[in-house]
Amino acid sequence: MVAARQLAIVPWWWLWLYDSNSRFSEEVVVLDKGRCVDIRGKMKIGTYLVFKIYEDACGLDSAKTSIRFVNEREEVPDDESSTVYPDPRTSAHNIEQRNGELSRWRKDEWMEIKIAEFETGARDDDDEVETRFMSTDTNVLKAGLIVQGSEFRPKQPMAVV
Repeated sequence: MVAARQLAIVPWWWLWLYDSNSRFSEEVVVLDKGRCVDIRGKMKIGTYLVFKIYEDACGLDSAKTSIRFVNEREEVPDDESSTVYPDPRTSAHNIEQRNGELSRWRKDEWMEIKIAEFETGARDDDDEVETRFMSTDTNVLKAGLIVQGSEFRPKQPMAVV
């Protein structure tokens, strides 16, 4: 949820009050009297693949990730994809000059790796978002990836002006 103070609200017809029941422990906004209501909010969303890797996993040294808005284009060009390193046992996790996301352990004993990030409010509300995690080199055997799911979570609310 985005707090009221982080929304774009036309201020003339609104009163800012403190409400002890607000989950944000801060101000809420109350419509006093007015002829129109226009409230806008934006948020950065991070998408993460949540997974585990078996001890005998192989072929998971690196992968490509991408994000696309389904209504905008068919596929994502290769130059717009990112490289990720899901297996923490690989040499990529020990190299300081790497270019890409590394997996990290979560408190729930699963790992996650960032696939992409995007901003809400910039497109139509009904746009579908598709994220991809892919390793398509058919010459390399891949095994031992256990996927719990893909998680979409807010990065931070953004002030709208």
